[in-house]
Amino acid sequence: MTKMIFVGRKRADMTEDEFITYWWQIHAPLVSAIPGIRRYVIYPVIGFHSADPVCDGLAEMCFDSRAMLEDALASRPGRRMVADLTNFCSPESGAVVVDEVDVLGASVDPAVMEPPADARGTWEGEGGAVS
Repeated sequence: MTKMIFVGRKRADMTEDEFITYWWQIHAPLVSAIPGIRRYVIYPVIGFHSADPVCDGLAEMCFDSRAMLEDALASRPGRRMVADLTNFCSPESGAVVVDEVDVLGASVDPAVMEPPADARGTWEGEGGAVS
């Protein structure tokens, strides 16, 4: 599986609530239309009084392979999703792509790696709706 992890910074003219609401209600449905996507999770970052968060949110997009990710981003829905980022994210936002690998031959229970069932912004499946 290949993951693209997006590190988002909200636009300066948006509140935290506006940023998260736009991401969840407008952007996430664009992501769910991308061909081949297997999983999409949004992680809003909650600011604390004692720390300045390095970002305002993270998102994880999962695909079966790097080639599927590249094809998905080159598709019309993929290009539409990328173009939409400027509607709620600052230019300081960006993404990294990672391939999952077995760390030191260790076996990890996938249930431990999953966010809670009630996690805000979780979508799983291909071509389905964001729930």
